[in-house]
Amino acid sequence: MQITVEKLQKSEVKIIIEVSKEEMAKYKEKAVEQISKDVKIKGFRPGHAPLHVLEEKVGKEVIKAQTLEIVLPLTYAEAVQKEKVEVISRPKINIISEDPFKYEATVAVLPEVKVKDYDKIKVKKLDDKPDSKEVDEAIEYMKKSFTEFKDVQRPLKKGDKADIDFEGFDEKGVSLENTKSKNHPVILGEKTLIREFEDQLVGLKKNDEKELTVKFPKPYHAPSLEGKKIKFKVKVHKTQEVHIPELDEVLIERITGKKMSVKEFKKDVSQNIGFRKKEENKMKYENQFLEKVLENTKVEVPDALVEEEATYMLEDFKRDLAQKGADLGQFMEQTKMDEDRIKEKYKKEAGKRVKIRLALNYIFRTEKFDVTDKEVKEEIEKTLH
Repeated sequence: MQITVEKLQKSEVKIIIEVSKEEMAKYKEKAVEQISKDVKIKGFRPGHAPLHVLEEKVGKEVIKAQTLEIVLPLTYAEAVQKEKVEVISRPKINIISEDPFKYEATVAVLPEVKVKDYDKIKVKKLDDKPDSKEVDEAIEYMKKSFTEFKDVQRPLKKGDKADIDFEGFDEKGVSLENTKSKNHPVILGEKTLIREFEDQLVGLKKNDEKELTVKFPKPYHAPSLEGKKIKFKVKVHKTQEVHIPELDEVLIERITGKKMSVKEFKKDVSQNIGFRKKEENKMKYENQFLEKVLENTKVEVPDALVEEEATYMLEDFKRDLAQKGADLGQFMEQTKMDEDRIKEKYKKEAGKRVKIRLALNYIFRTEKFDVTDKEVKEEIEKTLH
């Protein structure tokens, strides 16, 4: 077997492999043996049918295809090992000739990586300790989960809840898309709707109808409405007082299922927020470190690796859609994008991910980090339990 390695741009190489006739004959024998084991031919035991009989039964193309299934991976692996090529992607195979059998495998290789001063990188330390405001906000959120609503006949005021119908119209009285809702719940003052809209609901009573004008802010999530004055027709169906319970031991037991004092509960909430902040800060530290590593990394990222990573991200996106009861076809129809365009959107992030992996690989090699069998076993057990 003859092997030639050519260096290409962007950390790729082309491995040209020529297999002699004698070697090809041996690979063909193996292919014939494998096929004959699976094909029943009258008068011959499985695996013992001669070549000419087998060719008549299954055809020369089947034998040729099986031969390639054997010769390509074996000769490619042997060539990579002999030439000590550090491949990091699947090869793209192109057959040059059949007699002699010659093909080329284009593959990404480990590029030259340099990470400057990674051992001097410092990241800003963040405080894990929650402040009183965070604790109060968390408790207020839990209290709202047990909110009670009481129907009232009086005019609405700030803090009340209303169920309303509304619809927006342009200057000519034509209904505008995405400005209509039925029995829409709103608590006045919580700003789930535009503040100017909510303010004009104050004073209305059950079954009242009103026309009001609202100027949409800039920026706004619907660009077609930005800065525009829209006339709305509103009808109030239900008006309610909102009763958020006081924090006491009765409510605490409803929230936690345990008996504890207000002081103990606040301490427990504070500890839980602290644990969460610690985990969040750990991720922030890692991200800050990796961003600085990227800034200090010089490497020519192979296109093949970026393509593979973008493909993986696309497959991950498909799985996410499936879990939500949708599929890629529906998404493409809604967004007017094809699969190639979606994958293209992932290319920038894919390149960043690959660059980080190459940089970390460089650091691990430089620092000679070793993982023992014991550490691997402990981590597996930790994951399983």
